[in-house]
Amino acid sequence: MLSERLLTKVMRGTTDSLLKLRPTNEGFLPLPQAGRKYMLYAHVPFCERLCPYCSFNRFPFQEDKARAYFTNLRKELLMVKNLGYDIESMYIGGGTPTILIDELCALIDLARDTFALDEVSCETNPNHLIPSYIDKLKGRVQRLSVGVQSFDDGLLRQMDRYDKYGNGAEIMERIAEATPHFVSLNADMMFNFPAQTEDILISDVEKVIASGATQTTFYPLMASPSVERSLAATVGKVDYEREQVFYEIICELLTGELPDPKFWEEMREDAASVDAVAGAGKVHGGLGDALRMLEDDALPASAAVVGSGEMLTDGLPASAAAVGDGVDRSLISPLVGEKAVQLNATVPLKQQKTLPGPFELGSAWTFNRRSSASGSGASLGSSQGEGADPMNAMIDEYVVNYEEYPAIGSGGITYLGRDLYVNTFSVADYNRDIEAGHMSLMGKTTFSEHDRMRYRFMMQLFGLRLDKRQFEADFGCTVEQGLPVEMAFMTLSGAFAINDAEQLTLTPKGRYLMVVMMRQFFIGVNNLRDQARAALPENERALLFGC
Repeated sequence: MLSERLLTKVMRGTTDSLLKLRPTNEGFLPLPQAGRKYMLYAHVPFCERLCPYCSFNRFPFQEDKARAYFTNLRKELLMVKNLGYDIESMYIGGGTPTILIDELCALIDLARDTFALDEVSCETNPNHLIPSYIDKLKGRVQRLSVGVQSFDDGLLRQMDRYDKYGNGAEIMERIAEATPHFVSLNADMMFNFPAQTEDILISDVEKVIASGATQTTFYPLMASPSVERSLAATVGKVDYEREQVFYEIICELLTGELPDPKFWEEMREDAASVDAVAGAGKVHGGLGDALRMLEDDALPASAAVVGSGEMLTDGLPASAAAVGDGVDRSLISPLVGEKAVQLNATVPLKQQKTLPGPFELGSAWTFNRRSSASGSGASLGSSQGEGADPMNAMIDEYVVNYEEYPAIGSGGITYLGRDLYVNTFSVADYNRDIEAGHMSLMGKTTFSEHDRMRYRFMMQLFGLRLDKRQFEADFGCTVEQGLPVEMAFMTLSGAFAINDAEQLTLTPKGRYLMVVMMRQFFIGVNNLRDQARAALPENERALLFGC
């Protein structure tokens, strides 16, 4: 659509100008803001297999290098403590953080001893969903995010993940076995692979639902320059023209209304009773036929249900729904009459016949399972399995809940105040810096006040709600005053469901526009990583995508 293409072009230009690194000689991150609680990101850049679509800092796994790295990662964590940061949440990403499970556990244990952590979120791969790993992670990790990408064996082979991480059926089984041990288990998926048909996508969504995962994240495939060539050589060239259709399929299957079996069972029984009464000449017939048409979606949406053997159209009162015009309802037997009254209620039959989908939105591309939709796993948002709040559940995009955060590890990216810092991508340089007693900051970029407003606008709306009062308190102007062009574009595009003095929320179209915005922003961040990667020593520069 036109708004998607325009937004893509604008975001590309914005990120190209904004996310430009300049060297820094700073040895430590800035001091924290007094009284503020932070999330700490820790990066583990080692993988058993380098995926062709990933542009994060990652290297082929070598145990000796990985163990030395974990030792220094724990040292850097203590540096963060010594700076005075109050850390309440930790996110460990990669790479593959579970590449050395004993080293990872030592890092988490140190973090819990050092900070008053409420939660730990950690990434992993499907081959690590085994009892020996799960036993060590449960209790230490509240949210486990599993890099599934797809359950389709053909796509897994294209991504070179099939042999190493298992086939789709095996991955589903492992997720089902692991889910009960964590507050949240996220199935990390991707969509819009060139070889992915609508049928493959639908199958992937159905398998996520069947797996029992308490959360799923569906990322659009992102062809940043660093992976564009490897993507084309392995899975093909990305086609953004069909991205919106795929996104709508995902949303509909995960959150859309589904048939309510209990409703239809009762309706079929009562339809037979009504038709029997009609046969005795006491009411007009045809309710059974109408209900069968409704069940088959053959009943016009404008029809109420039935009257004198005809469909009732818009304009007739809802009370005309169940039985014919001028019928004495006292003639209807009590068993049938109760259901007839229910059918005459103001709730349309089209809604009465359905239940909410098994998931609800946590962000524009994160979906949290409704607490009643799964019997496995603890409820989101509570280690006690109660009080689930999908809007507050941990998600991969931690920047939604923590706008500012420090990061440790090679390739970590920090955002504090106006400044975005990037740690060296060289593991060798990282180890030398930490062993020398200082952090490994290699570059930074500074946001203008307008850039910070845009960042807030994007991150909060990606999280489905922008707090207008907080925006004005933080920036000294309304969002309309600070971002008139952005507000005009989103308004004209039909992006806002609510736009009042308190908040902005999104329509389905608005949610897709946020997917586009975040896709382009992340491509811009990947370009930032490429700038950092360009400074790698020659012996580390060969990041072999897809090898």
